[in-house]
Amino acid sequence: MAKKQPGVNVRTKKKNADVWSFAEGVLASAVAVALGSAVLRDARVGGLGTSNGRIVSFLASLNSVAGFRRQKRAVGADGDDLTRAEKRKRLGRLHAGRTSRFKAVGLFALQFGNKYGAQTVGSLLVGATPVILKGPRHLVSWLLAFCLVQLAPADVVYDAVTRHAALTLVVKAGAALYKLRKFNFVVGACEGCTVPLMILAQIVVIDGNNLCSRLSTWCWLRRFRFDAADARRGLRAVLRRVVPITCAAMLVRCCGMEGFLVVTDPRVTYSMRVAVLCVFLNRNDVAALAAKTLRACLRAVPDEVAIISKPPLSPLSTPCCSPVVGPNRAMPRLPSDLNLKQD
Repeated sequence: MAKKQPGVNVRTKKKNADVWSFAEGVLASAVAVALGSAVLRDARVGGLGTSNGRIVSFLASLNSVAGFRRQKRAVGADGDDLTRAEKRKRLGRLHAGRTSRFKAVGLFALQFGNKYGAQTVGSLLVGATPVILKGPRHLVSWLLAFCLVQLAPADVVYDAVTRHAALTLVVKAGAALYKLRKFNFVVGACEGCTVPLMILAQIVVIDGNNLCSRLSTWCWLRRFRFDAADARRGLRAVLRRVVPITCAAMLVRCCGMEGFLVVTDPRVTYSMRVAVLCVFLNRNDVAALAAKTLRACLRAVPDEVAIISKPPLSPLSTPCCSPVVGPNRAMPRLPSDLNLKQD
């Protein structure tokens, strides 16, 4: 009986992993193209108005639920001295699929309360009906996003959303369009409101979910332990998100959509909406993600541009928009300054 060669099984397993990883890249790119087409169609049909379509609402929920799992500082996974395995283990505390059922229910309740609690308060501030009471569509969309990000087998959805630049670009762009339309909704609903009330409503509707998520997660995991450095860091994070929205709301209220101080024509109103959209696109790093995806497609750059996280050490594990690294070329390193914001 012939003896099995010791390296045969290893090479076979590696080859199978290469094939599956390559298929994942192709599938993620195809999904990004399909979702991107849907977002463009929604933008063409709905414009820069106040009503969000189903795809845009779903992408906003997907971005929100995925961002919840990227809170490294809350779980102590932001240290440079930690290994990749240790960081993954600590971030697993925010993954419902890797915790007990009791903690999974707690994660669900935490995200559900942050999402619809902030939206309900914002709607009541402007005298509108809360979204959760308007019908099951928004609730079903959020539940689908939660299940895909938190409970998908092998964590394939979260991995694809956070690793593949093209798919991340589509999700972030859709979330930015969603935020713009929420912004426009508050401006229209606050036609008779005072300026401070409108600004408060904008902050609650636009950033209430994010701010509540950061604070509640920190209190839940850190047992309300704060120090001066944590307080300063949190205050800077809040100001970075709130100040641009406040400035945009004041500008639009003074001379934009409602013409509070001066009368403007529709072209100026549309230009201001485009400017506010650019604010949200900048917050989501859409320009950087678009540049990475474009360079990957047109200039055939290495894997680190097309895949955000460090790719497997294999020449086949690349998405369809990125070239295959040759066997004699060194695998490029991941940039140390790369960072994804939570939204």
